[in-house]
Amino acid sequence: MASQASTGGTRELQFWVADAFTPAAFAGNQAAVYCLADEAVITDAQRQRIAAEHNLSETAYVTLPPGADAGGGLDAFKTGDTFGLRWFTPAAEVPLCGHATLASAHVLFSEVGNTSEALYFDTLSGRLTVRRAAGADGGVRIEMGLPWADARDPLPAGLGDAAAAGGGDADARQQALGSLVATATGGLGTAEPVGFTKGMDYFLFVLPEGTTRAQLEAIRPDFGAMVAAVGEGAARGAIVTARGDGGDDYDFYCRFFGPWVSIDEDPATGSAFCVLGPYWAPKLGKTQFKARQCSPRGADVAVRLDSEARRVYVSGQGVTTMKGTLLLPPQ
Repeated sequence: MASQASTGGTRELQFWVADAFTPAAFAGNQAAVYCLADEAVITDAQRQRIAAEHNLSETAYVTLPPGADAGGGLDAFKTGDTFGLRWFTPAAEVPLCGHATLASAHVLFSEVGNTSEALYFDTLSGRLTVRRAAGADGGVRIEMGLPWADARDPLPAGLGDAAAAGGGDADARQQALGSLVATATGGLGTAEPVGFTKGMDYFLFVLPEGTTRAQLEAIRPDFGAMVAAVGEGAARGAIVTARGDGGDDYDFYCRFFGPWVSIDEDPATGSAFCVLGPYWAPKLGKTQFKARQCSPRGADVAVRLDSEARRVYVSGQGVTTMKGTLLLPPQ
């Protein structure tokens, strides 16, 4: 079985589309996944164009480790446990993507037939460990070990630059922050100062106590205003979160907006829980959570923390919805 072939100068690349953080199709978050036995067959520019062609929130590229025999094509991915992994949005490469990591592991386990109990992905965020476990419904549940992130970094320097015509003065920054809070929270405001985590470049907006799930779901941000408030390249996403309202068994809710990287709303965002788990742990007095990402597609995410190792373990299920061949023209 080959993951890539060449016909008359046109390369054929096999791909899958999987929904992550859901046991059923057409929910959770989609990612396209490519297993490249020979990663040199496509350039970074081509990876970016392929991601734009899929126009999903993420496209993932799984590669063999250095020195591995690429001659077996897709079969080379069946028995190893260590791979390279990169993620591209339609606009840019990103340093971390949880749902596309889960989707990649799902493809390796369920489509390629990898027999390992654990997979190790070498990424821009370091080595990520993914393990398979039995789900409550008998399906395969996938748990990812992701970096711990605290939203305590200074707000980005680009905040308010446009309003200050490049000056970035304090009044312009405050005006831009107020605009960003107002639109990202649907006018609900925040219970505490806006958080930010550098590296991921995510804002964290915590809605006031008593905010309901329905209120969070009703937020309709002005994405143009969000982009205008923050200079280009200064942010990648905004997490909006609220404590569970008692109407269900979720500990907390969230949504994720990423207009700065051409993703107005991300349906399910594994990397957001690197921030949310550490934030909610002291507030709720626990280290294991059931969370709901309240996008229109919706996603259920289990989170557990290891404070000593500074790791956040995020788990869910995946389901394949498409498989096919991309025809890549000569450069």
